[in-house]
Amino acid sequence: MIDLKGKKTLVLLTRDLLKCEEKVLEINMALLAEEMRVTEVLVFLCLEEMTERDLPNHIHRILQRRQVIHYPGNYRRFWNDLANLLKP
Repeated sequence: MIDLKGKKTLVLLTRDLLKCEEKVLEINMALLAEEMRVTEVLVFLCLEEMTERDLPNHIHRILQRRQVIHYPGNYRRFWNDLANLLKP
């Protein structure tokens, strides 16, 4: 059996990514895997300013319950937040 502890997937959120049905499907599949593992494996990094209207409803609901890292911004805080979210 493969040990998946500590494995994380970094999702680089952009408008273009959300326009691609294949990419949104991949995110949805990873979210299903999270439910089976009962642990968060997706880390969301927002590369551009997006409003609620830019996001599919189910993605928006998920992002409301999680910490989302925004880039660029405070670079020191960005790297600290990213490091903390990637820890097992």
